[in-house]
Amino acid sequence: MMQKEERAWIYDILLLAVLAVAAYLRFTGSDWGMLEHQHPDELFLTSVTYDIAPIGTSTDVLGSAPTAAANPWRATYPNIYTDCKEWGGYFDTACSPLNPHNRGHSFYTYGTLPLVLVRYSADWITQLAHVEQLSAWVKPVTDLKQFGRQWSALADLLTVLLLYLIVARLYNRKTALLAAAFSALAVMQIQQSHFYTTDNFSTLFMFLAILFAVEILVYRRPEGAEDEPFVASAWTSMFRDPLFWFTVAFGVAFGMAVASKLTAAPLALLLPAAFLMRSLRHAADDSLTPDKPDLTKFWVYMIIGGFFALLSFRVFQPYAFHGVFSPNMAWFDNVREQRAQATPDSDLPWNLQWARRSHLYSFENLTTWGLGLPLGILSWMGFLWMAWRIFKKREWRPHLLLWGWTALYFGWQSMQYNPTMRYQLPIYPLLAMMAAWLVFEGFQKFVRNETSLDRDVYFYLNHAVHALGVVVLALAAAWAFAFLSIYTHDETRIAASKWIFQNVPAPINVHIRTADGGIYSQPMPFSGGQITLEIPYSTVLVPNRSGELKEILLGHVADLANSGIQTLSVTLSSQSAPEITATATVKDEFRLWPDSRGGPVTLTFAKPLPLTAGESYSVTVSTSGGSIVLTGSSVINETDYDFTLPFRVEYDPFGGLYRGDLNLQVYWDDNTDKLVRLVDSLNQGDYIFIPTNHQYGQITRLPERYPLTTEYYRQLIGCPAGEDIIRCYRVAEPGTFQGNLGYDLVAVFTSYPTLGPVSINDQAAEEAFTFYDHPKVLIFKKSANYDPTKVQAILGAVDLTRAVHLTPRQANSYQYKDLLLPPDSWNQQQAGGTWSQLFSYDALQNRYPVLGLLFWYLFIFALGVVTYPLARLALPGLGVNAYALSRILGLALLAYFSWLAGSVGLTYSRLTIGLVLAGLTAAGLSVGWMKRGQLLEEWRTHRRFFLTVELIFLGFFLFDLLVRLGNPDLWHPAKGGERPMDFSYFNAVLKSSSFPAYDPWFAGGYINYYYYGFVLVGTPVKWLGIVPSIAYNLILPTLFAMVALGAFAVVHSLLQGTLKPSADGDERPLNLPLVAGLAASMMTVALGNLGTIRMIYQGFQRMAAPGGIIDNANILQRMIWAVQGFFNSLTGGMLPFGRGDWYWNPSRVMPPDDMAITEFPLFTFLYSDLHAHMIVLSLALFVLAWAVSLIKTRAKMSRLEWLASFFVGGVMVGAIYPTNLSDIYTYLLLAVIVLAYVLWFHVGEVRISWLPEWIPALLRRVGVIVVGVVALVGLSYLLYEPYRYWYAQSYGSVIPWTGQHTPIWSYLAHWGLFLFIIFSWLIWETREWMAATPVSALGRLRPYVLLIEGVLAVFLAALVYLLFKGVEVAWLALPLAAWAGLLLLRPAQSDEKRLILFLIGTALVITLVVEVVVAVGDIGRMNTVFKFYLQVWLMLAVSAAAALGWLLAEVGRWRPGWRGFFQGGLVALFAGAFLFTFTATADKISDRMNPLAPHTLDSMDYMKSATYAEFGRDMDLSQDYRAIRWLQDNVQGSPVIVEAAPAGVQYTWLSRMTIYTGLPGVVGWQWHQQQQRVQFSQQVIDRGVEVDAFYNTPDPDAAQAFLRKYNVRYIIVGQLERGKYAPVDPSLPNGLQKFEDMNGVLWQEVYRDGETVIYQVLP
Repeated sequence: MMQKEERAWIYDILLLAVLAVAAYLRFTGSDWGMLEHQHPDELFLTSVTYDIAPIGTSTDVLGSAPTAAANPWRATYPNIYTDCKEWGGYFDTACSPLNPHNRGHSFYTYGTLPLVLVRYSADWITQLAHVEQLSAWVKPVTDLKQFGRQWSALADLLTVLLLYLIVARLYNRKTALLAAAFSALAVMQIQQSHFYTTDNFSTLFMFLAILFAVEILVYRRPEGAEDEPFVASAWTSMFRDPLFWFTVAFGVAFGMAVASKLTAAPLALLLPAAFLMRSLRHAADDSLTPDKPDLTKFWVYMIIGGFFALLSFRVFQPYAFHGVFSPNMAWFDNVREQRAQATPDSDLPWNLQWARRSHLYSFENLTTWGLGLPLGILSWMGFLWMAWRIFKKREWRPHLLLWGWTALYFGWQSMQYNPTMRYQLPIYPLLAMMAAWLVFEGFQKFVRNETSLDRDVYFYLNHAVHALGVVVLALAAAWAFAFLSIYTHDETRIAASKWIFQNVPAPINVHIRTADGGIYSQPMPFSGGQITLEIPYSTVLVPNRSGELKEILLGHVADLANSGIQTLSVTLSSQSAPEITATATVKDEFRLWPDSRGGPVTLTFAKPLPLTAGESYSVTVSTSGGSIVLTGSSVINETDYDFTLPFRVEYDPFGGLYRGDLNLQVYWDDNTDKLVRLVDSLNQGDYIFIPTNHQYGQITRLPERYPLTTEYYRQLIGCPAGEDIIRCYRVAEPGTFQGNLGYDLVAVFTSYPTLGPVSINDQAAEEAFTFYDHPKVLIFKKSANYDPTKVQAILGAVDLTRAVHLTPRQANSYQYKDLLLPPDSWNQQQAGGTWSQLFSYDALQNRYPVLGLLFWYLFIFALGVVTYPLARLALPGLGVNAYALSRILGLALLAYFSWLAGSVGLTYSRLTIGLVLAGLTAAGLSVGWMKRGQLLEEWRTHRRFFLTVELIFLGFFLFDLLVRLGNPDLWHPAKGGERPMDFSYFNAVLKSSSFPAYDPWFAGGYINYYYYGFVLVGTPVKWLGIVPSIAYNLILPTLFAMVALGAFAVVHSLLQGTLKPSADGDERPLNLPLVAGLAASMMTVALGNLGTIRMIYQGFQRMAAPGGIIDNANILQRMIWAVQGFFNSLTGGMLPFGRGDWYWNPSRVMPPDDMAITEFPLFTFLYSDLHAHMIVLSLALFVLAWAVSLIKTRAKMSRLEWLASFFVGGVMVGAIYPTNLSDIYTYLLLAVIVLAYVLWFHVGEVRISWLPEWIPALLRRVGVIVVGVVALVGLSYLLYEPYRYWYAQSYGSVIPWTGQHTPIWSYLAHWGLFLFIIFSWLIWETREWMAATPVSALGRLRPYVLLIEGVLAVFLAALVYLLFKGVEVAWLALPLAAWAGLLLLRPAQSDEKRLILFLIGTALVITLVVEVVVAVGDIGRMNTVFKFYLQVWLMLAVSAAAALGWLLAEVGRWRPGWRGFFQGGLVALFAGAFLFTFTATADKISDRMNPLAPHTLDSMDYMKSATYAEFGRDMDLSQDYRAIRWLQDNVQGSPVIVEAAPAGVQYTWLSRMTIYTGLPGVVGWQWHQQQQRVQFSQQVIDRGVEVDAFYNTPDPDAAQAFLRKYNVRYIIVGQLERGKYAPVDPSLPNGLQKFEDMNGVLWQEVYRDGETVIYQVLP
């Protein structure tokens, strides 16, 4: 802490010197830029400062008081902004003239305090200047912008002083002086001092608050006095306590800071931090040990500080309120709008600069430019070294408060979407402090206390560090003074404007030879219409320079009458001395060609005319005939969003000097209209002005959105291909590059920081660093060889159909992904043999599907057997239960390595799959051999278990196989689902030779969808060569059985070792782990919800209700109808349900107007979409099993087992992301939490001894967890990086759900069975806990009373909030989740039960989450509920099964009544759930497109006997079947085909050829493609329109252009195409006729069957 130091007066003098230098650097050049409006924020703040007025200003000055009639926006807030009869006082929000809202600024979010300070002080100084005695010393304020800049400079100067006081209080004056010097030289502080913005004001008050926080921390009471506990009677003495006044002062200063800028709000944390750190006491080793704080006193002081902060904010930001403390919603809406503008979703021009920026961007700029590299490096070294001292040496008291604040604020601002280094301004002085501390304190203390260096070495090292400080100080000074130079020169846009007026011809340009021999060109406007013999043009010249007039240049002269050679004369005469006159003439035709404005004309005076600046001269332009018009140059600006050039410096550029309507509007979307605008502007323009790096620096960051404009910028300057466009403009000088658009770079204006001969090009800094005060200006001039045809060719070559309107957030996620395959990959994917060469119907496994079934089953069995040793190694906690998961693991590993090969440049082929399979077999056999003793022993002792697993798999496999045989069809006209899309993608994946797989529904693109599941199930299909339409019906039973086995393995292993011995010690009659495991299999995948019971109950009601309508009836009426309906059914009445309803309706238990899908696994498999959510089920269960394994090992694993467990965990967890994206959020988090739990509770001190001893034990344990979690998450991420590289996530955020919520009866209908079991188990677990816990044990909760109360408060608040939002299921789900969470805390609770309790709580919370949020892009909340309910089903199914097993072990101890109730309820609910199994299965089997179709394993066979009506005609699908088979047998590779486009139509027979062959079509189902290509949605729509136009057009040339554009090789003209495109009226043109007419010319018929024809496009 600061102590008395010798020769303190020297520090005072040096401090004054530092402040003097700081003042010079800040106040010099405060009038920079001629006080023009270069800074938009400064412009706005200045205009508001001018517009507000001090209280008491007369109405004559202010005008009428504000009303809603004059300001319509006020009507939006009638209770706040009432109509005013007269202007009000300071706190009168509605009527105060100091409120910007009342002075024409309805949007204002900056702080009010800086405005009031500047405006009142300006008026006060101006009043003093009019006092006669003071007028010689005080000058009136004439420009509020400059005055505001000077205030900003003063604020920063005071901040430097406060920094000195803070550092001196914490350390010593020497360190404080150097810190102040570094801060004085910080360039960012210097720059901000030259702007009138609120930043420096806020920083000043923040540092004032920091000073008081430091005082709270370091204040020492007089010797012998200590902090006393607070009691109610201590209020009087509290006022005498300095800590009280420090707290009050902190609150006031903090309120002023926030009243200057809202981003100061986090500073509030410093007050509690200072008090908490004060409660720490120094130990002998200079470390800090916690002492019990006086919580009452702490909270009293927090309330006091908060009160004065609020009071200060209320006083200095009065218009954030109305009344006393009621919020001004207009102001808060302004703040919300401003915050919305600063998000990556805000599609505003200035936001583009932040697209694709790293969160290190702020750090890079702050270090390199804001502080300057030497000071920046030294500051961060100090920051890191201080962190080392804090955490290693526990020197908390002097460092932690400000170090922690710096780290927090820096991290917060760095993580913002717009991490500009200016927003880090509050930590620049603190970084300067850390640099100074490192020089004088940090290094010396280390050397002195922790090294054994001898005295001489220490002496030299000490001086070397001091010398380093001096060098950094000198370099910082050099950078500061170099930067100051930009304010002592012309601002670049001012300089460019002056150059423009001198060099860009106006209509009339007077060339004056000045005394120094130079030529000054004074532009003059022309506004006289046409000059004729009768009507000459007269104007007045007032020269800005004295000299001789030798010539006048007329920019463009045109004779509109085309009258031949004419004489044009210009006469000048002095108005004060008419005898002084001169005339110049020229003869010409003044033609309109080649420039319609005519050419330039120079008139030279025979005798120079002397001109005097300020005098007036008459100018007359006359002609001998014709009709003459004078025009100036046509200048092109980039946008009207930015400031345009030239500025109004001496002249009004667009008041008759230049044509100013040519504007490229570069921020507009790239399209054909913009192309026309660009080309026309370039054709008509003479000069192009680029005033800042704003446009090219932003637009070229998003080439997907601006392909045309990006190419324009590249070609304009001639930036070589492959070079960064921004860099080209950054280094460009005239002659550096050769432009290609016919415009040459003729002038560049820079104001680089300069010191002597050294200039630093700082254009690489963030845009805002140079944009406001010294941007680089570039001026291009049209060259003589400008060629409009070439310009059109260059810019017209840009493919505008590829343009996509990306917001900055979308650009961040897309990372330049256009979702198209590179040409090489696309060509490779299209090459290859026919479909039938991969999957031949003549092969034995396809000719005889029973053989295919046998091959498939044996392959999956063998894969599981050879993988079992690997599963056993990776899942050591499961023991032999790992065998039940070996099929899942084998399939996953086979698919993963085959996919990886196809993703890194190898081919995804049978050879590759075979090699992977061989490697997997070798690995399994090797581990098996290594563990042969263990595995043989397990076979001998657990043979029955292995056979049980096989029987379970076989049983579930056969069940679903029979369902598939009953209804093998791949499509259904009413309930076809998304099987067509799945099968199309499945075929494309199988045919793809590399990854990503090509998209069969978007030719040239790749599948931007979670396609990995198709790789998972398709890899064995490809290797075995089974026809996909047959394999489809083998995959479904396999997945069905694997899900059953996965659930069995999880619960069976959970119960092993967790069951108490029976009361009599005898063996239990039931094998409870087996029973619970089978229950898990059944509840997971073989039972439905209770929706069938609900459906029957509602059906009975509808039978009796009038008209079958029951929606608005009360519960009693419904019961009566149900009874009546039941008796009606006994007399022959039929339930009002049709075919398909029995399996469909229970998956929609929500009310009819809620489109939420309540799907569950059995419905999923019956419905038979091979969709992502189906395939992921087995992976999810494997992850649960992996978690169980970790739990059961108690972290006691060998190194090899750890490695295997982490690798397999990474493979399986990671596989969820590309299989079904939404599941990764749940299962990755679950895996991480379980891993952290195991590492925390089961990794002992001995096992983490590899960490350095100086790390505290707590940090060691945390470190191990961090390493483990990072390893797992990193593996799951990196292993699937090839997928992530290509995949562009379309939707990844949620928004509040405001629609209908789940009724409690719908909730119980879906979850009733599980909740009954879980509720019963929770009761029993609670009873057991209470029985084992004496009442006296409650006393141990006394220290946690506050925590318990806090948790209860949070729980009640959450419950009230959810019920208030209308979430009626919250009263059931939230208490149950909390109950499960409470039971987690039971002492001696087994880890296995804790896992189940955690799963229960997590599942119930998820069911509440979908009540309050919905995924962006969802249809209602359809998919949000559907995807997350499936996750909940798995968790609750295994949890209920495990709970059932534990209950069955204890139910014998229950009273008979409770036991009977439980058993009866359980049987009833199981029967209700099985009712769906029975009815839905039978219903699904009977619900076929053609009930008479054969029952085979081939899912395409239904087409042979099916008909389908579409577009008003019945179609014989057997024709399409035979055409599909022809394509499969005869088409080489994967060329593009075109068939009828499903433009705007989904779930129909459209796209049938791409579906069943996998051949890429021009476009597939529109809605799905739009979802998967959301940023390219318009391209999808356009393709559908183009396909329709292709079939409809009778023009062969248009058709050929379409075929060429998409490289189409086969054209389908079948029944569907004839139905959709053949005109109903025969007299109308028939576009289909062209196929016959041009057969043999443009295409060749290669297949015909009835109405179905296939044409091959000729080369």
